[in-house]
Amino acid sequence: MSPGPNDYNNVFVKGCWPLIAQDFYKLGDAFFDEDLCFRSINNSYITLIPKDGPKRVRDYRPISLYSTIH
Repeated sequence: MSPGPNDYNNVFVKGCWPLIAQDFYKLGDAFFDEDLCFRSINNSYITLIPKDGPKRVRDYRPISLYSTIH
């Protein structure tokens, strides 16, 4: 199974559903109640991780750390 856009595939999400379900439903409720901070969803930190012996920009791999909902 290939990962989805956030690197988690459906098998992972289904397996973790008992753990994440309440938070997922709270997020949906907050969205429809217009009580959601979109700034916290749309932010991320981006950095470059060097591959072996980096000499050029393409020798780095970009990664991002997404913010969480608060």
